[in-house]
Amino acid sequence: MNKAVIILIPLVIIGVLIVGGFGIYNGLVSAQEEVKTSWAQVENQYQRRADLIPNLVETVKGFASRKKAFWRRSPGCGASGEKPGNPGISINPCRRPKGWKAPWGD
Repeated sequence: MNKAVIILIPLVIIGVLIVGGFGIYNGLVSAQEEVKTSWAQVENQYQRRADLIPNLVETVKGFASRKKAFWRRSPGCGASGEKPGNPGISINPCRRPKGWKAPWGD
């Protein structure tokens, strides 16, 4: 064999390994960026949900205060639970069971 061929074959093999190494490195960098992008989307969803919780709490508080005000203003839903003018009615939606406490502290 010629001396040039003996020197050229290892150089070609080393060149192929170097080019393959660059390809593997680029693939790993691409995969890492893809993972970062996916995780950023997950964190974005968590943040959106966390931002919605205070709004939900305020909505529920507002609804509870309106409901509380409605029941306090409703005629016949006072302390006795009887509607005025109908003392004999036994079915009354305003009557509360014995020992019942309203969620708003009534």
